[in-house]
Order: sequence, then C-alpha cells, then structure tokens
Amino acid sequence: MKFFIYLSFIFFYILPNSFLEINNINIYQINRAIYNLIGIFYLVCILKNNHYNLKIREIFLILFVFLRIILLRDYEAMSLLLLILIDRIKIEKIKFRKIFILILVFIIIYSIYFIKITGRPIATSIAEINMSGFSILILYLICDLQNYRILKKIFLYIGIFTFSRNFLLAIVIKYFLEKLKLKTKVINIFNNFFIISIFSLILMLGIGKIFEDYVKNNGVNIYQKGLKRYTTIIDNSNLYRFQANINVIKFYKMNPKKLITGEKLEEFRNNIKAKKEIYKVEEVRSPHNFYYKYLLKYGIFSFYLFWYISKIIGKITNKNLKYFIPYYLYSLILGVGFYDFYLLALKYIFFIKKSNK
Repeated sequence: MKFFIYLSFIFFYILPNSFLEINNINIYQINRAIYNLIGIFYLVCILKNNHYNLKIREIFLILFVFLRIILLRDYEAMSLLLLILIDRIKIEKIKFRKIFILILVFIIIYSIYFIKITGRPIATSIAEINMSGFSILILYLICDLQNYRILKKIFLYIGIFTFSRNFLLAIVIKYFLEKLKLKTKVINIFNNFFIISIFSLILMLGIGKIFEDYVKNNGVNIYQKGLKRYTTIIDNSNLYRFQANINVIKFYKMNPKKLITGEKLEEFRNNIKAKKEIYKVEEVRSPHNFYYKYLLKYGIFSFYLFWYISKIIGKITNKNLKYFIPYYLYSLILGVGFYDFYLLALKYIFFIKKSNK
C-alpha cells in the first residue's frame, strides 16, 4: 500500500488539480477519474486477496453507489468506494522527506504560475487559496508527526503566505492544544465522528443564523486582501458561506422528497437563482461545509457516510486531538477533510506514532 499512498501525494500535489481546461478538456476531472479508477483497482486486489469477504457496511455502500450510478447517473459516486479502500489499508510508517522536497519544488512552480490568477504569493496544484492552505497544512502536520523540523518550518511559513485565515486559525489552535497538554479524556459524546457530524450540522446552522442577523443590523466590512484578511471576519465572503449552509435546509423544507436522493450542486444553484427572493441571498454559493455538502449531495444517506467515516478514523483522543481539530475546522469552514486523499492522510496521521528523532 506504500505505492498507493505515494501515488496519492503525486496526484494531489504534483499533477495539476485546478479547474483548468485545455482544448475544452477539464484536467482536474481527468486526474480525479484516473485516481478513482486506480483506487478501485487496488480495492479489488485487496478484496481478491481476502476471497471477496465483505463486511455488511461495505455491501450496503457498494449497493448504494451502483444504485446512484444506474438510477441517477451519478458517476462521481464511484469515489465513495475509496472509503472501503481507506478503511482496509493497513497503515505503516513511510519516509516522506524526498517526496516532500519534490512537492515543495512544485509548490514554487505552481505559485509562480498562478500568482496572476490568485493574486497571492503561494499556491499549490489546486490553485484555490483556501484549498492550497489545507493541502500545505497536511504536509505541515505530517512533518510535525515525523519530526522533519526544517520542512515543518518551511511549510508553516509558506502556508501563512497563502493568506488563508483557515490555515492560520488551524495552526493557532494546534499550538494551544499542545501547550494545554490535556490530561482529561475527550468528552465521550464528542470522541465519535458521527456524533460530531450531527453536532456540526446544528452548530453551523445556529452560527449562520446569528451571523446573518448581525450583518442585517450592522452591515459587513470591505473584503480585504493580503495580511489584512487575518483581521477581517465580518465580510461578504463569510456571509455567503453561512447562507449557503442555511439554504440547504431551506431547499429540503421546500423539496422534502429530495432527501431520498439528494440534489446535484448545479440543480441546487439553479433553484436558488430562480427563487432568490425566497432564499434572500445576494450571491449564490455552494455549501462551504463538509457536512452540508454531503447532506445536499446524498440526502439522508449522508448520515450513513458520516457513520462509515467514524469507523475508519476510530475514536478521537487526547493524542490525536491536535491533529483532528485543524481538519475539523477546515471541514466546517471550507468543506474538505474527510474524503479521498484527505481522509487517507488523516488515517495515516492518526495511526502513526510521533517520531522523537
């Protein structure tokens, strides 16, 4: 499985992953399709070695994927099969130093290439700044885990210069969790990802409502660039993100039958555009939250996926809390962290002991 993990880093850091089109060919979609097919191939190999013995939860997930493909023509659902692969992968310590140096070279190349597009000095193959910040955060966390001191500092500094508020917040919280050195156990009700997912749906809806009411009464600040972004929270960018989550609930209230199948992102956006006066939004955005993103796409079945992910990462403890919280923050604010490569990286971080060398 080492080869597949190395391959994952190549696909997500070295090959282009931004939404670029060359001769009307979407490079990002092609890379993702190839990655998913390779992942499914590895999954079949693992199942073959185990005489195709499947767990009940795996059978249920496979049936769900094939039903979505046949009935809804949702070919992207094939990526959910990677959950089975990630669940079955046996984690062993890997030497990342050389490939991380290579990734660093490509970050410099992509930063130069995308600077006119993003307006910021640092970018990864993904180009989008917040996603770039999260990608660099993963490298930083693994360097911290494996005690790559110089690389850890380099990824910290270049992450800061993405000017991603999410990145800075994740680093600050990780720092305080390390200083606190929690001796008490994580509250039992919050050591399970499924419970955290339910809590997160309620939490973000509540915060979104409060944020929206505050903006109605006090207005928003001008959208800032550069270092000033770190001191600006009440702006349109965050307002639209919270409204996108609230709109998912409004959508299902008006279309309850859609909870069975979920809704395509494009159809969801078109629905809001057609009924802007009902949704009461200035700008149409897709959910920037992992839990609402899955709730929108997969409807009620999203809760099964949250439960499945909880089985993959296991219990959240004091030892892995400082790694989980940065991931969790990104899942709340950006909508990434617990699928595909990102989930694989988290499992690696959770199951490998910290190096003291």
